[in-house]
Amino acid sequence: MTTTTTTKNKFVDEKKPLDHDSPKSYQNLPLTTSGDSFYDTLSNSDPETQKFMLKLALIASMSGLLFGYDTGVVSGAIIFLRSDMDLNNVEVEVLVASTILAAAFSAWFGDHLLDDLGRKRTLVVSSVIFIIGSLIMGAAAGPYHGYYMLLLGRIIVGVAIGFASEAGPLYISEC
Repeated sequence: MTTTTTTKNKFVDEKKPLDHDSPKSYQNLPLTTSGDSFYDTLSNSDPETQKFMLKLALIASMSGLLFGYDTGVVSGAIIFLRSDMDLNNVEVEVLVASTILAAAFSAWFGDHLLDDLGRKRTLVVSSVIFIIGSLIMGAAAGPYHGYYMLLLGRIIVGVAIGFASEAGPLYISEC
């Protein structure tokens, strides 16, 4: 299929026919508008910019650690929770899986929050949600009501992990 371009793109001639089925028709287009890659831009920037970008990437990548940290903590804590809260096997399984399930659903629906609030604010919101869930889990005590408070806290923490696991990599890639 051959068409004629009528755009004002500076990389494509105005009246030159393009063959959209051929990969060679896009061969001369540059990957970036400035011709520099991200690494060229970073290495050519001043040291203050490099430090700032490194701090940004490190802080945003901490959101990825939430999932592993929470999984590691619950595997050690479940030994004590089983006896203190008198939990059976199904309750233990529900406690462990609730965070992972909540993270999967919130990551699935988190794109709306990312579009509405932006990446940075979504990371802040997920941090606040994580703190709220952690406080609820810390307040859980007793065999009956403690289980449901702990379950609620783990679901809330799972929502925060899902938001952060989607927002963190996007924020780093768009810095």
